[in-house]
Amino acid sequence: MNRWSFLFLGLLSLGLLSGCSDTDRIAGPIPGAVTLSFQGLQDLGSDYVYEGWLADETGLQSVGTFTVDSEGALSDSEFEVAEDDLWAAERFVVTIEPAGDKDPAPSATRFLAGDFSVAGAISGDARLSPEHPDALADDFSGVFGSYLLETPTTAGLLDDYASGIWFGIPGAPPEWGRLLSLRYLPDGWQYEGWVVVGDSAISIGRFRFVSESDSDGPGSAAGPDAGPDYPGQDFIDPPMDLVGCDVMITIEPEPDNGPEPFTMVLLADSNIVDEGYFYIAPLENRAASTFPAGIAQR
Repeated sequence: MNRWSFLFLGLLSLGLLSGCSDTDRIAGPIPGAVTLSFQGLQDLGSDYVYEGWLADETGLQSVGTFTVDSEGALSDSEFEVAEDDLWAAERFVVTIEPAGDKDPAPSATRFLAGDFSVAGAISGDARLSPEHPDALADDFSGVFGSYLLETPTTAGLLDDYASGIWFGIPGAPPEWGRLLSLRYLPDGWQYEGWVVVGDSAISIGRFRFVSESDSDGPGSAAGPDAGPDYPGQDFIDPPMDLVGCDVMITIEPEPDNGPEPFTMVLLADSNIVDEGYFYIAPLENRAASTFPAGIAQR
């Protein structure tokens, strides 16, 4: 064996001539991960899912979808993400999407968002809430309101007032007749009123503005007269006494994920009392205790 053979064998043993050496392979992006945890996140049912997104000045990039069961457990809590994308991410956003959605863009229903605590770093976390500008942009702590037991669709009767509930004063000029002080909701969200009878929640209409009638007007059980142009409902036919029931206003996804109230209860009264005709009862702000929150950790 000549000296060139010895040199070749030496280089081969060091891997310098090998095209198959593991150390010479160019791997793909180094994987990282985002880990999610939440409090108060609701089961969306079978038609909708949550989707997580990394966000920077160029837009939003999906990390994947997940669901939540009735016990609050996530179907997936850790998502593999390219390390370069983790470095670039400034924020994390959670949206609500149709199940099986093929559209790569996020829906308008941006639910939770937060800034990563350390910008341009592979580690750090983002505390997620509805008040972030990339979500609903408000904590709704300053929202307040009242309701009135009254039946404007039986205008000639006074003794059936406990069969109707309204967020305005019948016949009042608009500037003082509205009983709700609500925030503007971004696209992808609506308000909804509810009466809770025992274990059953009955919708009394969806709405975006207190200056307009809600989605079902005075309701299918209303009396013969016209209803006012603000949210509420009469229960005349068949008659229902609302005393002892609960009333609440929620913030709901649009499109709606189901017939039950969404987790974000904004205003509520847990026991409607009979204080006589034309009594205006206050609603309690429950945003702090019912709005969900989460953490995205990278």
